[in-house]
Amino acid sequence: ISSDSTQTETLVYDTEEADVGTSDFTVDTEDDAVEDEFEVLSEASFETEIVRVNAPAIDSDEFDAVADSEFRVFVEVTNDGDVSGTDDVELYIGDAFEPTDTASVEVGAGDSETVALTHDPTDAGELDIEVLGSDDSDDRSVAVGEPGELTAQFGDVTDPVNASDTLSVEVDLENVGDASVSENVTFAVNGTIENSTDVTLNGSETDSVEFTYGVAEDREGDLPVTVEAGSETLETDVSVRALDDEFFRVTNFTATEAVLQEDGAVVEANATVRNDGGLSGTQTIRFEAGGDVLDTNESVQLDAGE
Repeated sequence: ISSDSTQTETLVYDTEEADVGTSDFTVDTEDDAVEDEFEVLSEASFETEIVRVNAPAIDSDEFDAVADSEFRVFVEVTNDGDVSGTDDVELYIGDAFEPTDTASVEVGAGDSETVALTHDPTDAGELDIEVLGSDDSDDRSVAVGEPGELTAQFGDVTDPVNASDTLSVEVDLENVGDASVSENVTFAVNGTIENSTDVTLNGSETDSVEFTYGVAEDREGDLPVTVEAGSETLETDVSVRALDDEFFRVTNFTATEAVLQEDGAVVEANATVRNDGGLSGTQTIRFEAGGDVLDTNESVQLDAGE
């Protein structure tokens, strides 16, 4: 270099992964030296974690999702590097070779972002899921339950019922699925809807609803009753007794639950007998067990309403 002249030299150093962080460097000649430091930044590097599975169609501690309804897999992606970057996340179901859903997420240096991937299962059971990112993966099992399904059957029905009396119809309901179900239950008499109610049952939950209907004084014969609950349709014909009949109704029946098998053991039965007909009458009351008549009370006379 000529006197009073300058010349620029370019020195190159290829960094390695071990150089990440702050490093000192020195540039020297035979007559002088300069010291400084430089920062080696790490490339974007991603950690992938499944943080939760969410299925709006089910609220259960036992199941994560329900068949035939979409669930979402929330994945937290953390960038451990010193520069921002984009990670491609893929959701795999079971042994499938193709992802069922994908997403790209940009994450700043040292930050975390959450992305949602979705899947719509067709069958109930245990489902293995795996999330693959650029540098990391995570997996877990998802318990998939059956969709909610309402079943119905008749419970206690006032049959026969007297004209001018109140018909009571009880309907027993059960959700045979794992997810909650909401349905409208309608009550129709002789083809006319008389009442309805909305019912919501959680998985495996049972309930009962009661409908009532005032029978006309001049009604007699069969009274068609229809109950619709979701996809279930229940039908029955209730016999209506005219007011000029006698009808001894038995209610509030109780009996000894257990007795010791020995001579003289007594089984006591009690019941309320009411004449719900329009005329007084006389009937014989029998107590039977195992098809055998154990006791009788002959010529019980009751007036109408007694």
